[in-house]
Amino acid sequence: HELSRKKDLNTAISTPMTIIVLLFGATFYLYNNLQIIIIVPVFHIFHGILILTISTLVCSIFCLTICFNKILIGFRYPNFPYAHQILEYEEKCKAHEGEFNKFLTNKYIYYADAYQKINDKRASALYYARVFIVISLFLIIVAGCLFLLTKI
Repeated sequence: HELSRKKDLNTAISTPMTIIVLLFGATFYLYNNLQIIIIVPVFHIFHGILILTISTLVCSIFCLTICFNKILIGFRYPNFPYAHQILEYEEKCKAHEGEFNKFLTNKYIYYADAYQKINDKRASALYYARVFIVISLFLIIVAGCLFLLTKI
């Protein structure tokens, strides 16, 4: 289960990155096409919203970086021992019946727990990235409405 979850988390980054690129584009479009607004407080609110939008987008990129690669450190998913090592251990345990099964069960539990902890951290980072994207989307909609109001 955790291996398929790992693959899902690896592929889940493409859609948020596409949305982030589009939101950055919309933010810079609004900023570049902004005419001098006569009402000064609206001008400051508009710039504040754009700055907040860029800040939340940077936070979402940071969270996606944590989710995808743990900020260039990478994830250390533990692996089962090599097959020949398991076979050697099985030969050693023939005299003590049940010890080999206990060994395999304990290894399976250890690796399943390790994968689950890593995947939970990655899923949490992906969740926060999506939250920041939704906040950015809301802010860009508000900025777009202000932009349209200044064009009237």
